[in-house]
Amino acid sequence: MGGKYSEMNAEWFERVGVTISFTMMAQMFSIPFTIMVASVVQKLRQWLDRGCRTSKRHTRRSSQEAYNQLYTGAPFMIYIRYAQILTMMFVCLFYSSGMPILYLTTCIQLIFTYHIDKYMLLRICRLPPRIDGFVNQIFLNTLLFMVVTHLGIAIWVTGCQ
Repeated sequence: MGGKYSEMNAEWFERVGVTISFTMMAQMFSIPFTIMVASVVQKLRQWLDRGCRTSKRHTRRSSQEAYNQLYTGAPFMIYIRYAQILTMMFVCLFYSSGMPILYLTTCIQLIFTYHIDKYMLLRICRLPPRIDGFVNQIFLNTLLFMVVTHLGIAIWVTGCQ
């Protein structure tokens, strides 16, 4: 492939593997953090609109449309969340046979994702767009492909050592 390492050996895991692990750990906190910051900013804008009052009956908006625009949450981007989860799972399953710490970071990240998405769906965002079973089927087929890839990479990594 033209890189410095021809296979996944101990030196590869010391150099490249550590970078991948730190990237996964950073994503574990960065994605939920950005979502929560957006939520806090939206609540702050609403609070300022009320004139720093806690009563939700006061507003500075002159029209219903302006009020709805401020107080209606952003749409929940379910397709982006699917893509983020698939990326996280793919990185974990691709490299975890040589870096078992990725199982733990992925598990923690999935727990964070569950709780953040639950909060966002119930408290912040509008209803997500309706999707049919086709998206779920693609997701499951991709996971099946990842498991098969994981087995192949695990055999290769164990053979390299």
